[in-house]
Amino acid sequence: MPRNLRRLAPTLDALLALLRSPTATDSDAPVLTDREMTSLPTYGGRAVVHTSGIWSWDARRRIEGTCAYDFRIVERPTCRAYGCDRVTDTAGCADGLCSSHYQQQRRRRPLTPLRPPTSDVDARARITVRVDPPTLARLRDAGAPATVAADVLRRWRP
Repeated sequence: MPRNLRRLAPTLDALLALLRSPTATDSDAPVLTDREMTSLPTYGGRAVVHTSGIWSWDARRRIEGTCAYDFRIVERPTCRAYGCDRVTDTAGCADGLCSSHYQQQRRRRPLTPLRPPTSDVDARARITVRVDPPTLARLRDAGAPATVAADVLRRWRP
């Protein structure tokens, strides 16, 4: 039965400690099998494309090395565009740019700041609702066309 490595190492730092732990006689430090070494857990962030020498990662850091003696946590490289802090080791990136700035460069546009990412809570869905003409008139009276649907529905009474 395979072990749950995420439970043994809930963070990237704990995984590094597990990788560096003595394996010969210490009963508290589990020996990792070859299969477990090839399927170590990751802790968020975009997937690394070129994984040679990279064992695991989170949103800002990764574990690099060739053996237990030289495993270390290093910061993931960030975009070289001014003011951008996105990581660069994702698919399609070149010249030290994040994927969005790389697309700007490919289109021969100047590198411009990116809009901050919206969280799932702040994201607003665009929906289309078919309504009959009298209801549409009542909705227009309730607020401007760009009014958020939830606000209109709160104010509107049938």
